[in-house]
Amino acid sequence: MKKLGLKIIFEDEDLLVVDKPAGLIVNRANTTKQKTMQEFLEEYFGYPDFGGPGMRAGIVHRLDKETSGVILVAKNEATMEDLQAKFKARTVTKTYLALAHGLTKSEFTVALPLFRSKANRLRYTVDSGGREAETAFKTVGAYKLNEEQEGRLKKRLSKDFWTGYNKFSLVEAKPKTGRTHQIRVHLHSVFAPIVGDEIYGGRKFLRVDKEWASRMFLHALRISFEHPKTNKIVEYESKLPESLSNILKMLVMG
Repeated sequence: MKKLGLKIIFEDEDLLVVDKPAGLIVNRANTTKQKTMQEFLEEYFGYPDFGGPGMRAGIVHRLDKETSGVILVAKNEATMEDLQAKFKARTVTKTYLALAHGLTKSEFTVALPLFRSKANRLRYTVDSGGREAETAFKTVGAYKLNEEQEGRLKKRLSKDFWTGYNKFSLVEAKPKTGRTHQIRVHLHSVFAPIVGDEIYGGRKFLRVDKEWASRMFLHALRISFEHPKTNKIVEYESKLPESLSNILKMLVMG
């Protein structure tokens, strides 16, 4: 699986737990020219469409292209149905790590419905007519840029912009629901967009983000659920990739 940067975290006869790199698209689409995780898994399992139509090569859930981290793959139809039922019943716990602009509360929940924008199909907005969405957040650290980065950037940015920009929160996010772009939109809704987010980050912040952050800082850190065969609670974790640990090296506690 190393061809696409995929790493196997765990595998048994029913499950495959994969560590997805940023930049890899999960599901095949007509608009996608690059090789996807779905196509690679079809080759890995040796089936043209593993598990039958709509099974997506056993992929149980998805991550955005620029999000890295842990993702579950079912190796048979029974496991697929079991895990899909658990996601629907919201008994699967997913934990993400994000670096957000601004200083957030120590713990907070955002429960706002999401709707695909009619003006931009790649973007989702908070809308009362949208689908229910809820995310619990916990701030695990407050940061600012280190002296080297501060000295490099501060001298050519206005004082007001710099004062508003140079504050960051490292947050754990636990989505109760699984909507597209949920964490990204919910953080944007509380004026704390994710560093490097090209859709919700805002042009001014994003332009500066790109000077020290190589990618969007969102990582699927951990997943916990009841194993479909053993009925025991299992937990799998993806280590923070070097691309994100390098971003943290640009920061100091603040």
